Amino acid sequence: MKIDSSWVLSIARVQNGYIVSSRDEDDEGVPYISTDVVEEIDDELKAMQTLLYLIKEYFGVYYNKHDKRNLTIEIEEGIKDEIA
Repeated sequence: MKIDSSWVLSIARVQNGYIVSSRDEDDEGVPYISTDVVEEIDDELKAMQTLLYLIKEYFGVYYNKHDKRNLTIEIEEGIKDEIA
């Protein structure tokens, strides 16, 4: 299997979040490595949600209100079951 290096995304877990790196090109077509940092300040779920949004955007998956189907990334707020 041949991998198209123009569509390779690297994700590294670091102490306070994630580092996302990918190959990109500037306006003149010169390649460079693009890096995004997703910080996990107080909410690890919010950091993961942000990371997943970056992945969707990188691969061109966007929400479209006119489509019948969309991929959503939500944090579900639930009520904990308490034992009396």
